[in-house]
Amino acid sequence: MKQSKKLWGIIAVGSFALCGALFSVTTTAAPSNMVEWEYYSDAARTNYVGFKILTCSGRTYTSGQQTSFFYRYTEPCGYPRP
Repeated sequence: MKQSKKLWGIIAVGSFALCGALFSVTTTAAPSNMVEWEYYSDAARTNYVGFKILTCSGRTYTSGQQTSFFYRYTEPCGYPRP
C-alpha cells in the first residue's frame, strides 16, 4: 500500500511536469516602432529595388531585393494617429 501511494505520487508529479512542458507559452515583446526599409540599387538611390517592413505586431514583410543602399523610416507603435 505504501509503495502504491509513492508510485501514484511520482506519476502525478511527472504528469504535471509534462503538462507544464507541453503547454508552456513563450512570449516576446512587440517592437516599439514600425520600421520600413526602402532598398535601392546604388548609392545615388535612383533605382528602387525592394522593401522590408517590420510591423507593430512583429510580422515582417519583404519584397524585391535587399541591398546596402536604403532609406529607413520609423513610426511609433501603440497610439492612434492624429
